Amino acid sequence: MDVFDRDALSAAIAEASPEVVVHELTSLTGAGVGAVSDGLATAESKGYFTLARGGVQIIDQVAGSF
Repeated sequence: MDVFDRDALSAAIAEASPEVVVHELTSLTGAGVGAVSDGLATAESKGYFTLARGGVQIIDQVAGSF
């Protein structure tokens, strides 16, 4: 997708109707994108994101108890 095509980008966002939109463009291409993608996949397979989500829930519970 061409991120500079305002109409196409707006249509894609409307179709996906996400809860949150994070706007960030980077200069990562080719091998850089692959390396980031591989690193995230490895972290996910090891359960790091599940652990982080659990930690956030614990913090919410503790903070909410005050």
